[in-house]
Amino acid sequence: HGLARELLGRLPPGNDTVNVTTGTLQGLSQQGNILIRSVKLYVPPALALNLHPPTLVETIPVQAAPVSGIVYWNVANNTTFVPTTDRLIPGAQVVLWGPNGLTPQRATTDADGSFDLSTVPPGVYNYNVLVDGQNYSQSQVFVHPNSPTTASAGLVGGEITGNVTQGKSPIGGVRVSLGNASGTFDSVFTNVTGQYSFTGLAPGNYTLTASGPAPTDQIPGQTVVVPAHGGTIRVPLVVQTGGQATVVVTASGSGTPGISVRFVPLPNFLNGTVSPVMAIQDADRNGTTAVTGPGGSATVTLPIGNYSVYALGYVGGSLESALGSVAVLPSGVSTGITPIALQPSALLSGTVANAGVGFNSSGAAVLVYGSGLSEVTAWTNLTRGYSVVLPLGTYSVLALDGPATGGATVYAALAQTTVRYPTTLNLAPFPSISTRFLVGTPLADGTFFPAAAATVSITAGLNGPGVTTLAGSDGTVATILPAQLPLSAGSYCVAVASAGFEPVTDCGYSPTGLTSLSHVDLAFTPVPVTLRVLGLPAGTSVTINLSATSASGTTHNLTGGPDFSFTTTPGQYTLSARAVIGNGTLVYIPSQILRTEIPLGAASSTLTLVVVPSVNATGALT
Repeated sequence: HGLARELLGRLPPGNDTVNVTTGTLQGLSQQGNILIRSVKLYVPPALALNLHPPTLVETIPVQAAPVSGIVYWNVANNTTFVPTTDRLIPGAQVVLWGPNGLTPQRATTDADGSFDLSTVPPGVYNYNVLVDGQNYSQSQVFVHPNSPTTASAGLVGGEITGNVTQGKSPIGGVRVSLGNASGTFDSVFTNVTGQYSFTGLAPGNYTLTASGPAPTDQIPGQTVVVPAHGGTIRVPLVVQTGGQATVVVTASGSGTPGISVRFVPLPNFLNGTVSPVMAIQDADRNGTTAVTGPGGSATVTLPIGNYSVYALGYVGGSLESALGSVAVLPSGVSTGITPIALQPSALLSGTVANAGVGFNSSGAAVLVYGSGLSEVTAWTNLTRGYSVVLPLGTYSVLALDGPATGGATVYAALAQTTVRYPTTLNLAPFPSISTRFLVGTPLADGTFFPAAAATVSITAGLNGPGVTTLAGSDGTVATILPAQLPLSAGSYCVAVASAGFEPVTDCGYSPTGLTSLSHVDLAFTPVPVTLRVLGLPAGTSVTINLSATSASGTTHNLTGGPDFSFTTTPGQYTLSARAVIGNGTLVYIPSQILRTEIPLGAASSTLTLVVVPSVNATGALT
C-alpha cells in the first residue's frame, strides 16, 4: 500500500513497473539484488493529475515454493553427491532462516538423508545444518516463487584411519569398531594391508576398539578427538594377544546361573593428555558383560590387564550383588577361577552438586570402591542423580565432574558411607588435585627399580575414605583427589603394597604435599635362599661367591657348608665355589660358573652347585 501511494504521488500517468525484491539493498536502484516478482502497474491520468488522489490498492501475490535436498558427508570431496563414496546423514536438522521477518523453516533428514520443505515463502535464507550438536553453515539459499529449489548439503567431516599391525607386520581381518557417548555405531574389517578407515565423522570424542582375527587378539580402546575443522586423524593400532578370565558366581555357596557379570578395565589416569572423566568413560565403554551359565561360571576373552567385576541378579526374590576384581594374563597363562559371592544388597543413591561450569554430556562419574581393587562406576543423570546396587558394607565414594577434554579444571568429592539399607549420599565436588609419583626401589647405580602393578591406596587419614589404583609398568601412580580434605581428616595417607617389596604406609601429606610427592621408596623383600654344594669330600669346608650382576642384587661371600641358608635381594647373579684340600694341590671348583636369577617376589630360592676335583699346578710354560 505504501509503495502504491508513493508511486502515485510522484509518478506521471501511464505504465509503471513494480518490482518485489529481497536480498542486499542496491544503492543506485534502491531495491534488493534478488527479484521475486515484477508487476506492471497502470496509473490513470485522472488519478495522477488529481490534487487529492485516492489510495490505489494493488495486491501482489507471491507464491511459496518447495525446498528439498539431501545431507551427506562429502567424503569424495566433490561438488555433488557421489553415491559410491559419500555417506548420507539421517537425523540431521536443516534450518533456513533470514532477516526481514522471514519465518525460520526447519526439517529433519530421514533414513536416506533427505528432507523436504513443501511451502517456503520466497526470499534469501541463511542455511545451517546441525549434526550431533555441531553447526555446519552452508551457502545462502534463494527461494523463488513457485519454483522448486534444491538445497543439498555436502558436509566436510573428519576421518579416522590407520593400519593394524601385530609383531610389526600388517594384519587383515581385524574388526575395528568406533563408538561415541551413545555406544558403538560403526565397524569395519581391515584389508590385507591392515588398513581401516572411518569417514564422515562429526567433531567430537570417539573410542576405537578392535579384536581378531584370532579370538584372543584384542586392542584396548583408544580415545580419538575429531576437531571442529574435520581433517584426517591417523591412529595406528597394535594387536595384543589377550587372555581369558573365568569367574564363578555363587549364592549361599552354590553356583548361580543367569547372573549378569560385567568386567570393566580398572580406571587409571596415567595418560596425562586425557581428561580424567574421559579416562573413566573409556574404561566404561571397554566393559564386557557376560551371563553365568550352569554352575554359575562365566568366561570372557579380554585384553591383558586388570578388571573390576560387578555381578547383579536375583536370588529367589531378592536382588543381590557382588564386587571383585580379576587379572587377565596372556593366553596360555592360567589365572585360575575367581569366585564371586553374591551378597544381600541395598541401593546407594544421591546427587552430585553442579560446580557451575559446563561439563561433558555423560554427567559426573561416581566411583564406588570396595575392598582390594573392587570398584564400580555410576553416572549422574540429567537431574544430577546417581544410583547403584551394592552388597551391604562400607565403601569409599569418589565423584569426578569435569569436561571430556583435557586441560580444564576437574572437580572431586570424596566420602565414606556404610550401606546397611537403602542409603542416600549427596556429594559436593571441590576443585581437585592431580597426584603423580613413582613407587619402587632406588638402586646403587642411580637407577630406579619400579614396583610395577603395585597396589596403591590414598586415604583421608588412616581409616578415612580413599581411592585404590595400580601403578603403571614404570611404577607411575596417578590419581585425582579433592583439594579439600574430606571430613575431619588431618592429612592424606599413602599405602603401597606389591609382591617382592616391603609394604609402606606414610601419612601427613597435605593436598599440596601430595601434589609435590615425586616418589615413594620401597625396600625389597629378602628372598630366603638355600644353597647345596655337591661333590665335596665329607667334612670339607667350601667358600662360595654369589656375585650380583644386576644393580638390584647383593653380593655374598660365605664359607662353610656344604649347605648354606641366607637371604638376599632379587636380581641376577653368578655363583662360584672353591674348596682347597690338604697342601692346596687338589682343589674342588665348578666345571663352569653358574648364572642364575632370583625373581622378584619369590617365596624362596633353592640353588645347587656341583664341584669337581681339579689339580692346582704352578710352573712355567716354555
